Amino acid sequence: MGTRLADIAKEVEEEIKDKNLKELIFKNDVVDAADVKGIDVLYRMLVFAFTFSLAKYKYDMREGNIHTTFPNAERVFESFSCIFNGEDVGLDLIIYILTEIQLDVLNHDRRSYFYGIFGNREDSIQIPMLRGVIKTWLHSAKFAEKDNAKLAQYFSGLYHSLDLLRNVEVIHDGDAYSFRYLPTDVVIPGFGLICTDEEKNLYYLNSYEVVENNLARLTYHSVDGGEVLRTVLPLKEFKENSYITNNETAPKSIFAKSLFSLDFKYIKNLSLSVSDTITKATKEKFYENYSRKHGEVFEQLGYRCFEDVNWDNVLTILMLEEGPSELLEFILDSDGFYFEKILHNLEIRYNKAGFADHIKTTYETMQHNQMELVRRYLDDKSSIVKNIIAINRTLMAKSIIDGLAELERSAKRSNTQFVESLPMRIHNIDKVIMSDESMESKVIKINKALEKTFRHIIPFYYGLIAYQECKEDIFSRIDMRGMNSADGEVDKQALLAKCEERFYEVAAAKSAEISRLAIGQLIELFIRFAASLVRIDGHKTVVSEKGKLLKGVIGRSYLCSVRTLRSIISMQEDGFDRDVSDGAKGNMASFINSIKHFKPGDATVNIVTFKRFLFHVKQLLYFLIYNEDYQREMVLGQQISYDPIYPYVVRYSERSENRDGYNINSFAVFYTEDTGEKEIKILSERAYMINEKYYCIPNVTTSNNRWWIEPFLISCRRYDSIVNSTDPSTRQEEKDEPSE
Repeated sequence: MGTRLADIAKEVEEEIKDKNLKELIFKNDVVDAADVKGIDVLYRMLVFAFTFSLAKYKYDMREGNIHTTFPNAERVFESFSCIFNGEDVGLDLIIYILTEIQLDVLNHDRRSYFYGIFGNREDSIQIPMLRGVIKTWLHSAKFAEKDNAKLAQYFSGLYHSLDLLRNVEVIHDGDAYSFRYLPTDVVIPGFGLICTDEEKNLYYLNSYEVVENNLARLTYHSVDGGEVLRTVLPLKEFKENSYITNNETAPKSIFAKSLFSLDFKYIKNLSLSVSDTITKATKEKFYENYSRKHGEVFEQLGYRCFEDVNWDNVLTILMLEEGPSELLEFILDSDGFYFEKILHNLEIRYNKAGFADHIKTTYETMQHNQMELVRRYLDDKSSIVKNIIAINRTLMAKSIIDGLAELERSAKRSNTQFVESLPMRIHNIDKVIMSDESMESKVIKINKALEKTFRHIIPFYYGLIAYQECKEDIFSRIDMRGMNSADGEVDKQALLAKCEERFYEVAAAKSAEISRLAIGQLIELFIRFAASLVRIDGHKTVVSEKGKLLKGVIGRSYLCSVRTLRSIISMQEDGFDRDVSDGAKGNMASFINSIKHFKPGDATVNIVTFKRFLFHVKQLLYFLIYNEDYQREMVLGQQISYDPIYPYVVRYSERSENRDGYNINSFAVFYTEDTGEKEIKILSERAYMINEKYYCIPNVTTSNNRWWIEPFLISCRRYDSIVNSTDPSTRQEEKDEPSE
């Protein structure tokens, strides 16, 4: 590998003649083997490519030399106009813009505005490949890529992608930088976009803000993610020197970039590929159809006529609204022209050689099989032609979607599955109560729902306590041995996975243990568990070991007020008259039992007691959602409790990452009877699967109506499989379902 690095360094040393450029990229005017294996060098090359491209655009814009109609270039130019006008510069933006520049050159070669900045050599690298490498390095040098062979591959691929490293000279005059573009011998001002310090560390202009006395405060970020430099200039001077475009318009940001961090990103890549491909005639047809069908989308984006439309934004949003298959079937032509163009564009975006040919072969096989069926069952030739056109479009769309799903199969995501949240169960019980069924039928169905509810939450909390006990045991042993300093970095994800396994193990055992208990026994077991966590001793509150473990994971040592729960179960509080002459014996479980064993000739059940029972069933379920605030929240609604008893169902909808490497996860919380959703941002060290549903208890001490920090989440899919396998009512439901 030493020879390989030395060979690459020698090539760079010979090809880059400009010493100022070498110092900017390598901090040295002579390149050696050590210089080509640093991730900071990769980042410097990206920053320089981005900075020069932006500077050239600003210069040409000022001189009136911008002439292009290609979609990738238009996307870049629109992005450039947003910079320092509502859009700060960071790694994601740099990667996004350089990707589009590279695609413009690959698609249009010498006709591209960016020809000479990027090249199209076969051994060049696709820019998105470097995002994860640099992100990891920015976040933690310990976890950064250290394999010299990979680093040499990354460097060589990027170096050969960037023709500008051989086409640009850097002019360094005091604190200012400008660039001589050799193909035209034009000197392009640097517009204050980069600077260096005495140690030759490279900084790029991240943002500016207007401060008092009409000054502009400039913020520069270093490429190693460390220091930040700030300086102040008169606002007028800064605007004139930097030539900010659109600086008088309202701030805006780049919509397409906001999808850049999604794990499940084929919608983004597909919408941009389609946007790159379709002609004006197709866009006009598309606009005529969808501006009527989805007028609110065009209106919200501010597109009042065809000429206003940003096709990246519209196609992305409508793919989310309509689904990519429908849009593809509308756009694709039966002769396959768009099909091939879109596949080629996707192949470049994914850096997947042979992708287009593979999908075309798959499509042709499916098409042949379908044509045989059409010809076999249809005699009319005109019908055959119409069917073939429709089938071709459907099969093309299916081939593209299946191919993209195959490409991204390794990404952490899952398909959606049905999960019944407690609000949904309340909604279903409401339907039972309002139905015309007999009282006996209603009570039996409610009993079944209540048994299912307690069979769900009892194992959950036993598993949760075991999870935290395992976690504290593991991490206390790690601290005692000093593994962080002596034995290397701890794999926290792997250790937390062990704790999860302990959760499932204990939950499964408890679920099996209670599988045959009736509702009264389940409620009593739950109350005993809640009472075991905290007790009142005189004027003191005594927390048990289990209570301490519970507090460690969800921020509270209590589960619920046992007194309030008993009053609901006994149906004692409220304005109902107490009447036990019907044999209900004054509590919910006894009433259910009396109805289940009701025989003709027995005394008629008091209708007032039945209504009291229904009222307290609703009280119980709301208590499980809102805890002690249940009476107020039953009236107010639309409120998320931070100390629920029954876990929320949340769906992991989106992941983003700031420039410092912190994951910000967006979850949709199902919290009302009509399955309404509220978005919550979660900060967590854990890795989650996109679109997966989780049972969640927020940490009451670190949660507000927008942000939850490290709540407890466990997979709905796996937990339900444990509970359902031991729940006799669930097994009977599955048995009663008709076979397909």
